[in-house]
Amino acid sequence: MVGIALLAVLAGILAFLLLRETPTSAPKPPLNLRTMAMTFWLDPRKHPAFGWAWLVRLLIGCSYASVAFSAFYLMERFDISKEDLTGVTLRLVVLSIACVIVSTVVAGYVSDLVRRQKPFVVFAGVTAAVSLAMMAWTSDLSVVYVAVAGMGISTGTFLSVDFALSVRVLPNKDDAAKDLAIFNVAGKLPESLVPFMGPALLALGGYTALFLFLGAAGLLGALACFRLPEVGREHETSRWSAPITRS
Repeated sequence: MVGIALLAVLAGILAFLLLRETPTSAPKPPLNLRTMAMTFWLDPRKHPAFGWAWLVRLLIGCSYASVAFSAFYLMERFDISKEDLTGVTLRLVVLSIACVIVSTVVAGYVSDLVRRQKPFVVFAGVTAAVSLAMMAWTSDLSVVYVAVAGMGISTGTFLSVDFALSVRVLPNKDDAAKDLAIFNVAGKLPESLVPFMGPALLALGGYTALFLFLGAAGLLGALACFRLPEVGREHETSRWSAPITRS
């Protein structure tokens, strides 16, 4: 872990030293609260494809945020002691990482090969929902391993395609960094929302209610993806496809 951290720091330093940006001559808006607030806002009515892509990332991200409750789930559902929890968690983490790595490479390659993105996002959302449903109802630890593998495959598939999809619907190349930051809000917001909502869902119906709710979010994210235009069909209009608008 220390080696990985040092490598990340070294890569960041090299990028800072080697990359050069072209200075902009565009006038800068005044720095005040209104300007800062508007930085994190992009009207989905004017840019519907961007809005739907943002919603897809938020909803499917809620499914992945279920990992925040993993340790408590294992201890309470399966009576795993604190002494044994570390070993079980380590095996699940290694399994998840392996599935993420493999699925990221495979899904990214296949997506470029067939020039399709939406089926992979839909697959990720549905797979996350199925995996969480398995965790919601099972009392068999071996099923949890299968579900965690499914979540890893879902996560890798989603990560390999979602960023490319997000870049494709950006409304203005001159504001790409700012708009990608707004997308990142959708990716990070579930990490705060899910732990905040979790206690209420647990009180309502335990881990069954929690995981089924988060699985439903993944399904809704998969459904929302159908509103996005596919690669190469950005200029086609239909009642189901939200247009990509440019500023």
